[in-house]
Amino acid sequence: MKLALEVTAAVRAHWPKSKPLFFRMSVVDGIDVGWSIDESVVLAKELAKLGVDLIDCSSGGYNIEKKHILQRTLGFQVYLAEAIKQRAGVPVVTVGMITKAQQAEAILQGSQADLIAIGRTALHDPYWPRHAAEFFNYAEKFEQWPEQYGWWLDRWSKSLKRLPVERSKK
Repeated sequence: MKLALEVTAAVRAHWPKSKPLFFRMSVVDGIDVGWSIDESVVLAKELAKLGVDLIDCSSGGYNIEKKHILQRTLGFQVYLAEAIKQRAGVPVVTVGMITKAQQAEAILQGSQADLIAIGRTALHDPYWPRHAAEFFNYAEKFEQWPEQYGWWLDRWSKSLKRLPVERSKK
């Protein structure tokens, strides 16, 4: 922890107080041996004392002892952020195969995390945040899209609503 705390103290000394300071942490590394959630909770509490505003929770994702990639399921790292949030009392961001707007919203509403990160999901769909806003009817007229796209998508959406419903063919 010493290096992490010293670097954080140095960064905080030069980072404006008006800007948030995030710290990305591998909350666990390994299953039987290695860095544990308990150790991460201790580190998160110390980082908060130094002025870290949010912990970005991830994991090593690889077990050296068993030499295999940890099983990936939707939201497979959310429990890590939830543990840090509850036990360290620090705001957290979570990652780990968060692919749908409903899934992200459930994590936030369940107080498992304070922010959602969608790295690979954003690579697959660079407009994911805009599609999520559309899903929740936040941007019904595509006003959150760049103007050169939004006006056309609004017209396209209205046209789709006027089309007759296709009946399934037997």
